[in-house]
Amino acid sequence: MAQPAGDSEPEKASAVERVKAMSLEEVQQLLAQGGRRTVIVPGADGAKLVRREKPRTVIRESGDGVRVTLTLAQLLAAAAALPAALVLLFLLWWRPHLGVLSGSATLGVLAGVLGAWRYRKNAKSKAQTQELLSMDPGLKGCQYLLGGVPSWINLTDREKMEWLNKLLLELWPYYDRGICKFVKEFVEPVMESYRPPGIIKRIFFQEFTFGNAPFRIEGISVKEDDDEIDMEVDVRWSGDANICLGIDLPVGGEATRLNPKVTDIVFVATFKLILKPLVRKIPGFAAAALALKGPPIINYRLNFGSLSGGSVTTAPITTFVNFIVKEVLVGMLVWPKRITVPILSSNGILPANDPAIDLAVERLMGRVRGVVKVAVLRAKGLKSYDALTGKSDPFTEVFTTSNHRYATRRINNTLEPAWDETFYLPVIEKDQILHVEVFDHDMVNVSGAATLAIWKGLADSVGAKEFMGRCAVKLAPLIAEEGLEEERWFPLGRGDWTNPQGTGKGEGLIRLGLQYRAIRSFVPAEVKGARTGILLVGIMRAKGLASPKGDKVCSYVKVKVGKQDYKTRPVAKTRDPVWSYDNKFTFYGVPATEEVVFTVMEPALTTDDELGTLTVRLPELVQSTQVSRWTQREQAGYMHRSVALAGGRGAELEVEVEFLPDW
Repeated sequence: MAQPAGDSEPEKASAVERVKAMSLEEVQQLLAQGGRRTVIVPGADGAKLVRREKPRTVIRESGDGVRVTLTLAQLLAAAAALPAALVLLFLLWWRPHLGVLSGSATLGVLAGVLGAWRYRKNAKSKAQTQELLSMDPGLKGCQYLLGGVPSWINLTDREKMEWLNKLLLELWPYYDRGICKFVKEFVEPVMESYRPPGIIKRIFFQEFTFGNAPFRIEGISVKEDDDEIDMEVDVRWSGDANICLGIDLPVGGEATRLNPKVTDIVFVATFKLILKPLVRKIPGFAAAALALKGPPIINYRLNFGSLSGGSVTTAPITTFVNFIVKEVLVGMLVWPKRITVPILSSNGILPANDPAIDLAVERLMGRVRGVVKVAVLRAKGLKSYDALTGKSDPFTEVFTTSNHRYATRRINNTLEPAWDETFYLPVIEKDQILHVEVFDHDMVNVSGAATLAIWKGLADSVGAKEFMGRCAVKLAPLIAEEGLEEERWFPLGRGDWTNPQGTGKGEGLIRLGLQYRAIRSFVPAEVKGARTGILLVGIMRAKGLASPKGDKVCSYVKVKVGKQDYKTRPVAKTRDPVWSYDNKFTFYGVPATEEVVFTVMEPALTTDDELGTLTVRLPELVQSTQVSRWTQREQAGYMHRSVALAGGRGAELEVEVEFLPDW
């Protein structure tokens, strides 16, 4: 048996001998005096073994008698019972009245409940405070909490540009003249090209100034790379501009000229500015590209004054101006569309004398990097737009650039159409978006017939469309996982693309199948065996053009593939014109049996004069190979060379043609 550490060895031996001399009954009685359960087991040699299950006391015999040592558990139990014993002794001594005792007990219970409630309230308050402290309040939250944030504190990845706004205010008279001149030179040819013949003889800016209020830069973010600087600038403008259009009608001259004034203008946009490639020459970059990151918010009003005729006269003009501003101009500038200004290149302001820089500048102008395959499968949950049948006649349009849209066939009287049609669209940038829009087909668009038919023709009112839903699909994940086939549902939503909250939900779902492939992934066997594909055409320059009118030749190039045709901008007063802007064109769904016809033209008062032609046959192109200046490897269906013009009297035209097969 265990003994206290303070016992000497003779005492231990004497105690053991006395226990051995006892009988089993005597040992049982002795241990039972401690109130503990014991088990006595005889040993093999006759010795007596004592085992206690949970020993809580130790018995020791000394000269003064038997002493009992309490364990820690017994002491804790006694400490817990002591307050109750004291209370009981106090009650026996005090002998309070029963009412006083009940009241005291009630007060004690209430105090306990109140303490528990207070504890829980404090714990909940601490948890809420901890949650608030772990949150990011953002700029508006800090402004609310602090009562305003100093302008030099930046809480986002966009820098405040108050110093630049102050500089713009001082220099605005000079910038105003430059910006207005640029806008007039850029917009007036666009308006003229879309001018409805027979309705408007001429449209131009009679007056153009933004007034005394400069554009305000709300913020700017900069991303730097080894070869480029990418900036996004948030711009807002709302001021008293003096913008007056001049619209000449076919008859009457200045006497019938309309002069609508553009008033109440509000403009909010994010511009994307790319400086690329970076070079070790002043100004440090070879070209600059400017684009709108997304469709801007443009609100304005056309004031025709006291023009007679009311809305019948002004509605067609308003519709035309809205079309030019919100459809054509926005479509020409929204990313990936852009305006590229070469600074250091063979066609720029300063010579670069470096073919690598020239190629980088061309790539910045918008080089197609790959093709996305879009399978428009089906839709569900569409809204009914036919009150008589409770159904719709839905069809879908898909596009990656604003200059071409693919449309599925129309399926009548259904809210769950199944199209199962596949389209191939070019991808220019890795952050590009695939736009998908669903429409309901109407036999006659009554609401728009009165205005559209006047300047766009009756065909736009008969067989018109009504918006049902849309979605914007980011292509970056597909580009990162090249070759991956993805098929899933996308939510459709209302509104235009300028909605800051995005496309939204609530107009049904559309199921799409998507796959992206880069140009470098196409092998010669695919190109040679393809039936259709996307055709990329570039027109670089001409040499030695001859004209009966003399050496000062004004020329442009018209390129035609099947029923699709484009033309470059005219270049004046040279026999060796160079086209460095708006000189690359994309043709969709081109059969591999087609021909590409280039025609160099000289503008004339009546019929433009032809200066020479060049024909490229696609059956021969897809079977040939040439080293691509973009990938520096052999590529089938690619051609880049200068070819003599038929009927051009020795003149040559440098072109680039590239066939990307459907798969």
